[in-house]
Amino acid sequence: IGGYAFAYTTNLTSVIFEAGSQLESIEVYAFYEAASLTSITIPEGVKTIEGYAFAYTTILTSITIPEGVTTIGEGAFQYASSLTSITIPASVTEIGQNAFQYASALTSITVNQSNTNYKDIYGVLFNKDGTTLILYPPSNTTTIYEIPASVTSIGQNAFSSARGLTKINIPASVKSIGDSAFYFATGLTEINIPASVKSIGDSAFYVAISLITVTFEATSNLDSIGKNAFQNASSLTSITIPASVTSIGASAFFDTVGLLSVTLYSNTITSLNTANAYPQIPTALGNSQLSFYGSKLVTITVKEPNIILQLGNYYVWNHSPNSMSLSSEYTKWTNSGYISLSRFKIPRDGHTEFDGYNIHSDIIVYINNYINKGMPESQKKPNSAIFFYGSNEYSIININGWDHGTVTYYNDNNSLMFVDSGITEDAAGANIFYVLTR
Repeated sequence: IGGYAFAYTTNLTSVIFEAGSQLESIEVYAFYEAASLTSITIPEGVKTIEGYAFAYTTILTSITIPEGVTTIGEGAFQYASSLTSITIPASVTEIGQNAFQYASALTSITVNQSNTNYKDIYGVLFNKDGTTLILYPPSNTTTIYEIPASVTSIGQNAFSSARGLTKINIPASVKSIGDSAFYFATGLTEINIPASVKSIGDSAFYVAISLITVTFEATSNLDSIGKNAFQNASSLTSITIPASVTSIGASAFFDTVGLLSVTLYSNTITSLNTANAYPQIPTALGNSQLSFYGSKLVTITVKEPNIILQLGNYYVWNHSPNSMSLSSEYTKWTNSGYISLSRFKIPRDGHTEFDGYNIHSDIIVYINNYINKGMPESQKKPNSAIFFYGSNEYSIININGWDHGTVTYYNDNNSLMFVDSGITEDAAGANIFYVLTR
């Protein structure tokens, strides 16, 4: 059936194929906006349903896709807003982008268990290994949905028009939230975004008009918020953008009419305030500005990031029988100016030719400047001393540069060992410690 063959027909109510039909392909826009079409049984032998073939068939309530179909094209059933269920046969190897976008009456999607590319979990469509959530049926009656822990990506339009959902639990496995993922999810009231998420796509929460609370995990790795991401999220009154964010798209908060307060970290502001950026974000506490990426009148609160100290890709050597394995977690400098070291450990790796380690004096100066910021002169710490916060005591570490630095022995529950050091830069490798900001 050729492209546009029955597009825009107004009186076509059903399509019947003769037994033994040789039909192999339903081409692009073949039944596009066939306004009266209510049902169709696609004959066996058809291999492809091309892009937008049944898009805008708004009163189509029933369609049978036979075994043998391999491809369902992009937008094939877009705005087929009366379809309540659909079954994907085992033969389907490709489902195009937004194939069922805005099929708002869908309550379930069933995939033949023999399909090697897709599966459903309780009526929700996933790729076979469960790493991508492709589509949550918009009219599913569940109000709270737990995304499976296998998921790493929430696909484009995955929860679009899911008006009945009030809360979605996103697991720590998820790394990206796709474009328009929660578009018109008008019942959604809160969302907690785990540290693992690195990007929020364009229009991700567009017209999520009931969204009151957006919370980012404290150790968020979020890098980018797409354009129009929270446009028309009119119930949102405040948001704290994680310090890791370096990009916020145009009109990200356009017409978020309730938004009054945005908290930004200074390093994020530096990333956003490029020469051609509009608007420029104020860098002082409590500034108001007419437009924050599309919002109306917002008070900007500026925060300084915590300093995070992380081991570089160089040897850290064994010194004590009590030495432990290196933790993969960051060691954080808290806002109080002390260092919490409970998760920072020296590994037992057999490199006993070194009896300690050193920290480059430039880094110490940088850290001390952070600790001393805003403190009275009488309370400022010199660059030769830093106070580490341990379980029961403070210890002073003296730093004299790379070549002959000395480090006072310090032990926090056997997890951190500092000892006298004579390590040279050549022996240890440059940047054995380096500082990141978050």
